[in-house]
Amino acid sequence: MKLSPKHKFILAKLIEVQDEIAKEYQSYNLNPDSVVWSLTEAGVSWHDVKDLVYAGIVQKVGRKNYRLKSLKDAKKLLEKDDNEVEDTIPDDLFNIIEGYDDIKRVIMMSLKADKPIHILLVGPPGTAKTLFLLELQRLKGAYFVTAGSSTKVGLRDVLFYELPRYLIIDELEKIENVNDLSVLLTWMESGRVIVATHNMYDERSGKGWVFAACNSDYRLPPELKDRFEIFTLKPYDEETYRRVVVSYLTTREKKDKELAEYIADRLSRNTKSVREAIRIARMSKTKEDVDFLLSVINKYSR
Repeated sequence: MKLSPKHKFILAKLIEVQDEIAKEYQSYNLNPDSVVWSLTEAGVSWHDVKDLVYAGIVQKVGRKNYRLKSLKDAKKLLEKDDNEVEDTIPDDLFNIIEGYDDIKRVIMMSLKADKPIHILLVGPPGTAKTLFLLELQRLKGAYFVTAGSSTKVGLRDVLFYELPRYLIIDELEKIENVNDLSVLLTWMESGRVIVATHNMYDERSGKGWVFAACNSDYRLPPELKDRFEIFTLKPYDEETYRRVVVSYLTTREKKDKELAEYIADRLSRNTKSVREAIRIARMSKTKEDVDFLLSVINKYSR
């Protein structure tokens, strides 16, 4: 079984619980191999352990009790899967982004800082915001979320179980849930995240950078803006947009240069969205495909 960050956290918790109960059993001259525990004693729910049960790592004993099938094997599995993230920065990071050399340098300085420096990029569609986020996603230990589609549990769980080295947030202005905001503020300020449910209270700590983007920071709470270094970007002009799209599609999407140039030329007349170029490129193998897709998009656009 490939352990997810959540599985690893739950398994480590169960190992600790079973170890503690085994020691107690030994103190009373009881067989430590007969250790069992309830979900309440372990501070977990059925939802937390069900995958481990189905994988044969955790055994159900009777109606309400559980145990690790093999404490020794569980420890080995956790140790084998617990690989440290290499903190390396690609040599070609940001190479596809035209201009903004000063902002590139600032971001690189933040990445190399001993303590997290959080950066927010603000600007309308058609700026380099998208490219910066796409490039930062290449970092090992990066985790991407879109604030407009995140939930209270989703954002909390991402931070709690993943402890992302680099949390990348698009559409930051769409964070409206106060719990989402509270979790994010605490993480950015202290590197702490807390999970409190009816049967579990846990706190984890880490060291993580937050890089975010939004169209406007007008609606962002002052306390959130205060945690970021903020840069406002302007849209690319038509010629720069063409160069950016061609560079990205040939370098990152491995598209033929002639097709990339065709996509860039067609789109530059109506949009400055790099995401649109990427979507078209991923579906197109010929110029005819590009023309067809654009005709359908235009037909059904508002």
